[in-house]
Amino acid sequence: MAVAEADLCAFCSDLVGTLGDTSKLPQVRPHYPTYGSLLSSSKTCPVCRAIVASWRSVSLDSENAEIRNGYPSKIVVTATRRMSSGVTWKFLEASLISTNTVFSYSGHITLESCASHDPASKLPIWNNLVTTFEQKVSVIRLWLDDCLSHHFPGDCRPVPFSPLRLLAVGQDGRLPRLVARESIPLEEARYAALSHCWGGEVPLRTTRDNVAAFTQEIPWALIPKTFSDAMLMAQGLGIPYVWIDALCIIQDDDEEWQKQAACMGKIYEGSHLTICATQSANSTQGCFPPEVSNHQDIFRTNAGNQSAPDIIVRISRGDIRSRALLGNKLTDRGWTLQEQTLSTRVVSCLQPDVHWYCQSCYQTQSGLIFGPGDMLERDLRWETPVLYRRLLQESHLWQSTWRAVATNYSGRRFTVTHDKIPAIAGLTRYFALAMDDVPLLGLWKNTFGADLSWLRLSDKPPMPSIQGLPSWTWLSCARRIVYNFLDWTDPCDASLESQWMDHVQLLAWEIHWTGTPLASSPKIARVKVDGPVLLIPIATFPTGDTFNPPYLQVFGENLVSTNNITKIPWRCAGQFDAGPVARGEYWCLLLRSRTSNVDTAEIFLVLESVGPKTDMTYKRIGIAKIWGSPPAFVPSRRMSIFLV
Repeated sequence: MAVAEADLCAFCSDLVGTLGDTSKLPQVRPHYPTYGSLLSSSKTCPVCRAIVASWRSVSLDSENAEIRNGYPSKIVVTATRRMSSGVTWKFLEASLISTNTVFSYSGHITLESCASHDPASKLPIWNNLVTTFEQKVSVIRLWLDDCLSHHFPGDCRPVPFSPLRLLAVGQDGRLPRLVARESIPLEEARYAALSHCWGGEVPLRTTRDNVAAFTQEIPWALIPKTFSDAMLMAQGLGIPYVWIDALCIIQDDDEEWQKQAACMGKIYEGSHLTICATQSANSTQGCFPPEVSNHQDIFRTNAGNQSAPDIIVRISRGDIRSRALLGNKLTDRGWTLQEQTLSTRVVSCLQPDVHWYCQSCYQTQSGLIFGPGDMLERDLRWETPVLYRRLLQESHLWQSTWRAVATNYSGRRFTVTHDKIPAIAGLTRYFALAMDDVPLLGLWKNTFGADLSWLRLSDKPPMPSIQGLPSWTWLSCARRIVYNFLDWTDPCDASLESQWMDHVQLLAWEIHWTGTPLASSPKIARVKVDGPVLLIPIATFPTGDTFNPPYLQVFGENLVSTNNITKIPWRCAGQFDAGPVARGEYWCLLLRSRTSNVDTAEIFLVLESVGPKTDMTYKRIGIAKIWGSPPAFVPSRRMSIFLV
């Protein structure tokens, strides 16, 4: 379908038609002054329509229409660049100020444009609403060839690995079939790995009953579309094999599955290319499901200048650089985090344009290209699964990056809850090698005290902990966790992290596995730590419970608010991991503290005794942060205890 023509308002014509001065960013652009005037213009101007749509995620409809329409608006160009392809890229922030509340709203859109004389304007993606499968594969082939020829080998080269089985895609004229590792020399085991959503029951799986037949042939008619698309893509790229979990692992062989789960990270590290079915909900929709909303608009305009060449414009909601990494079908699933993170080359199958990222760059079918350092805005970069190894090695941010990984991973879903351990085993091994550290169920030997300071995001009601896991690991939490809540730690700012003093010393640990280490449930998992302890009276109260995290009453403090409205009158924020509990006295273990010229902030675990008190064994039941002067804890009053 051809690209339609559209007229822009005067403000948006100027916005689209000028590159802007990159030395003066962020740059406020002249535009309609209020929400009402923007809303009126959005009836005819597609850029205004995209700006208004960027605010749809907030509850504007519930506010008084007359007041709402007078809200001041502001359009800011936060980043802009002209690519070598001739494409101009702009990243816009649209803000809206509520005049009758303390709230402000912000939305983001991406503007891509190219003139009819620019090289990119000849590409199919700039002349059609969608492109064909063959056109997408052609672009991927160019990216792959360029990566092989020009990118620094140490960055993008896969780590050689030969999986137990691979699926021959039929380049030799035969039907697809499973091929055993022993039949393929390591130097010839070039394969693409598929990252996909199972979406319930997969219609084709390898089992004990059919594995022998599948080593002879697998009829194309049996292969679901997502699988066949990946195989055809590999064919078109000259890659002889693919690895698909449902077919390359015998699914009803528990022993084989566990062994293969343990080396899943190596499988994706070794893939020549990882193909992500990013928008597919299951294996039958294909890698490019046509019914998926692309959240994009494309049109042709002269930007108000009849004598100038036409400009083709693509508008995307949000940051187009995050479409492959945030808020799609795959980023919701637990297994896919390490699949995308450990792969050195990834192609994300999106409508309407394919995205690519490797260790050297991020590219889109429309002609955008970004380096590792500027792929995403700073705040988004910590929420995405891409690990740029060279940047991490130069910045020494492995530990804070792991905590960002933990935050990302903890919010993902699993069909089988206990997959939460094996699905991150590959990443755990990778970080253990990079940091020269010992993994302890999502925490680390060298930073164990600081790693204990995770906080469950306050969901009501909270879900119970995952059975079989110790209370001290965030893996036991069935909800999303964070490390940087209320500046407890800040993974984006190493200087803030360095201001904290750690008080817990890890003395010993004991972890025994039910099966393969790091890829099975723990049979025994306990640690011995030494640190400052204090018996603290703690209670929840209704007003404090309205905050996130809630405020707690400690030491029987007065709960009556003062007239000082600039400061919350209570001095302890935190929560119990399993939800509010009755008033009581709890042993608390000081994890970290930071002293300013005003007071001292102290982060501590709330503990509950397990078994006889003489055993000195406790479990974590909550975490909190207390402010005050003098500090609540006395560092010299220490105790050695076991945590389970």
